[in-house]
Amino acid sequence: MRTKFSHSTQDEYYTPLYAVEIIVPYLKKKSIIWCPFDTKKSNYVKKFIELGHTVHYTHINNGEDFLTYIPDFNFDCIITNPAFSIKNETILKCLTYNKPFALLLPMTMLNSIETINIFNKFDVQFIIMDKRVSFNGNRPNFTCWYVCNNFLPKNIMIHLFNQDPRDLYKNEKGAN
Repeated sequence: MRTKFSHSTQDEYYTPLYAVEIIVPYLKKKSIIWCPFDTKKSNYVKKFIELGHTVHYTHINNGEDFLTYIPDFNFDCIITNPAFSIKNETILKCLTYNKPFALLLPMTMLNSIETINIFNKFDVQFIIMDKRVSFNGNRPNFTCWYVCNNFLPKNIMIHLFNQDPRDLYKNEKGAN
């Protein structure tokens, strides 16, 4: 049965903390991280600050559209969950900075010849998860992965969840 989430036209879903923690082992100590689709309430921002990283966060609601915004700060890497509707444009923009990046994106992007052509232009890396990330406590109709560049120790890393992501999401929300 398809969920309400799978039919949604909204393009902004917040990354649950358990999905942020997947990327944490690959961070260099005391990194300066740009989260360009995030606010101070973002789990990326909160977790990275908690771990002692410097975090710059920008968001379109503050007039900082990643596709046109030019940062006035230095950063070591880009980590975010961008709007899926502009995934290809986001990857291309990340590549212009020549910095490592990790983007949480849908695996369905492999159905696009445009995406394949973009992947052919850089050293693409992936963190592939064995279960679907739940953004709202339900099972989405798509699988996500982290699409990375110059970020991981090898091009394909596998993340095995030790619990159903729906339960992880519900536990996280119950804890707040």
